Amino acid sequence: MKNHIICKLLNRVTSFIGVIALSMMILCISANVFGRFLFNYSFRGVEEYGYLFFVWLVFLGTAVCYDERQLISINVFVLMLPDKAQDLLFVLKRIFMLVANVILLVISYQFMLGSMIKLTSLMRIPYMYHYISIVVLFAVATIVSFRDVILAITKKESSDKERHAE
Repeated sequence: MKNHIICKLLNRVTSFIGVIALSMMILCISANVFGRFLFNYSFRGVEEYGYLFFVWLVFLGTAVCYDERQLISINVFVLMLPDKAQDLLFVLKRIFMLVANVILLVISYQFMLGSMIKLTSLMRIPYMYHYISIVVLFAVATIVSFRDVILAITKKESSDKERHAE
């Protein structure tokens, strides 16, 4: 049960930060649009900040969608199998997703570390601040996948849910 509480808390925090990123992105873009329209002046570096907030919004949104199972999944071939085989594949799929998310977490962390010295052209913001969002995505996805593996193995979540979703 604690695992569900942690995932719900992560989902809410991720959603909250995503809303802040969306608001800041809209503010940056709007300021530049109004500056150009009213004053014939573009604010220096605002586009880079807008891009930074957009990157965060995309990856945090993906993390929320992953937790809420809103990503596209095609189960046509799995649904053709007998129920016992579907149950086995359900557990194997959850384990595979955990392993994949752990691998992608490590790769994204290494990628983020490698981007510490690369700077944006105008504001000289380290690209590391962009790429931390990828690490956050796969950290959340790893935690959610760990919860899903536990639920699948303990039979608290079964492939029946996926069968009826189709």
